[in-house]
Amino acid sequence: MHLKIRLNKLNWLFLLLVVFLLPFTGVPGLPFLGELQADASAHILLFISVPLFVATILFQKRIRIISDRYYFLFLLFILLVFANSVVSLNSFDHIFKGKSGYGKFILQYFLLLFYGVIVCHIFYNILCHISFEKILFRIRKAIVLSYFIVLGYAFFEIMHIYHIELFTPFLKSIDPIIRTGQKFHYVAYGRIRSITPEPPFLTLYLVFAVPWLLSYFLTQPGKLFRNCFLLLSILVLVYFSGSRSGLVIISLQVILFFALQVKRRITGRKFKKAIYLSPFILAALAIMLYVSSDKIIERIKSISVSEDSNLQESSISRWSTQEAALEIALDNPVFGVGFGQQGFYFPAYYSIWSYNNSYEIRNWANTNLPIWPPGFSMFTRLAAETGFFTAFFFFAINLLLALKLFLIRKRFKAQSFVLTILATISLITIVGYIFVYLQWDSFRLTGYWLALSLSIILIKNERSS
Repeated sequence: MHLKIRLNKLNWLFLLLVVFLLPFTGVPGLPFLGELQADASAHILLFISVPLFVATILFQKRIRIISDRYYFLFLLFILLVFANSVVSLNSFDHIFKGKSGYGKFILQYFLLLFYGVIVCHIFYNILCHISFEKILFRIRKAIVLSYFIVLGYAFFEIMHIYHIELFTPFLKSIDPIIRTGQKFHYVAYGRIRSITPEPPFLTLYLVFAVPWLLSYFLTQPGKLFRNCFLLLSILVLVYFSGSRSGLVIISLQVILFFALQVKRRITGRKFKKAIYLSPFILAALAIMLYVSSDKIIERIKSISVSEDSNLQESSISRWSTQEAALEIALDNPVFGVGFGQQGFYFPAYYSIWSYNNSYEIRNWANTNLPIWPPGFSMFTRLAAETGFFTAFFFFAINLLLALKLFLIRKRFKAQSFVLTILATISLITIVGYIFVYLQWDSFRLTGYWLALSLSIILIKNERSS
């Protein structure tokens, strides 16, 4: 019995460590892990959580299999990906940039199985043994600890951007330690990335962290100064990262969070505090807008392919790649070209205009350069590789899950305050990841699978009660 308790505590402890390490996605890891080599949380999952979970199963001689209709839909999606790829298996004999079509399929499908089946079951089994109060407060504490590391490092980067170079030697010395290479040029361009490898990765971390951080407005509404500081710091990070998708997604998450609280009862005391604080918040925002108005216009312009934007080339690369993926999908609408295969087809589908106007497109199409052409969007990738139906099916599953979380959140209001908060967090997280997958083409999003596992537990709890 004591060993069983210890194993459960160890599993829970390493889950919290995985959460803490989520922003460390550019570390010099083990090269043979391929796509996962720079992800610190993936190392913990592979080399500690998986063996420990197997040991727990062998000792307890039982495992909780996820039996929920929403998860069954995810399993059906995984089977659809495999079935559609088998149809195109004979055309996997590509060789491009030293990679083979068969090798790409095996690695990408293993990645999907690892996160979609193994990691989900690890998270699900661990969380089932933990009270909802502990889930809320302990996971949030792990996020806060890592967030303040992210925020502190970002503060040093912002100081450097404004030519206050007190901490610049520190940044340059630690940069190659926490990343796979010394690439200090992002800060030189006026963009922060904190401890993540690139500015978009900072957005990926914030999409998961923001709903948990905003939950302080619900659990400790009286600490408005602290809560407003967290909110302002989030907005500052997103702004200085220069991430176009982050600007949209995080703003939507914040708006959704407060929109869900509109019907909550606001006391006169809380209202007075909000009134007292509002001039300071508005003044801080006004100063930031005034000082950086040109940069804000640049960020907005860069969301689309604008000739006036300094980030035009990046926009051309992103939109042209997604356009190429849709062209591949239109030529293979039912089954696609096979999972993991779109990169082999991109050079033939890049438009001449994008090839002439983007050095990134030329590099991705160049067989002599090792950099693999990114897909940028999971939905266009799935359409190209597995057909339009599978892409829509994946989107529909996530949308249905978000709608279900919205419904059970309303029902939890009369049952449990903690469950209501967890449902709110899960809802905002899943909605955020739906938008992330418009700009991200990999399933290695640990935060997404954790949110999925927690959502399934909440749904099952609502049904049983």
